[in-house]
Amino acid sequence: EFTTYAIRHPEIRRRVAKEHRRIVAAVARSLEEASERTGATLALPARNLALMLTAIGSGVRIERDLDPDDTPTDLMETAMELLIRAAARKRARLVKGAAR
Repeated sequence: EFTTYAIRHPEIRRRVAKEHRRIVAAVARSLEEASERTGATLALPARNLALMLTAIGSGVRIERDLDPDDTPTDLMETAMELLIRAAARKRARLVKGAAR
C-alpha cells in the first residue's frame, strides 16, 4: 500500500527511492566484499545482483504476508541459491566465451 502511495506522490517517491538506493548500495557493497573475501567473481555488476535480491525479497515478503501458511519458510533462501547458481553459470559461459 505504501509503495503504491509513494509512486503516486512524487515528493514521497523521491524520498523512498533515495532510501531504496541506499539499501541497494549497501547490499551491493556486501556482495563485493564477499566476492573479494572468497575470490569469487560476480557474473553481473554487484548493483544489478543487489537489485534482484531486494526485488525478490520484497516479493517473498508480500507472499508471506498474504498467505503465510502456503509460503515456504525457506523460499527466500531457495530463491537466493537459484540466483547465485544462475549467476555462476552465466559467469562460466562468459569465461568460456572469452577463452575462445
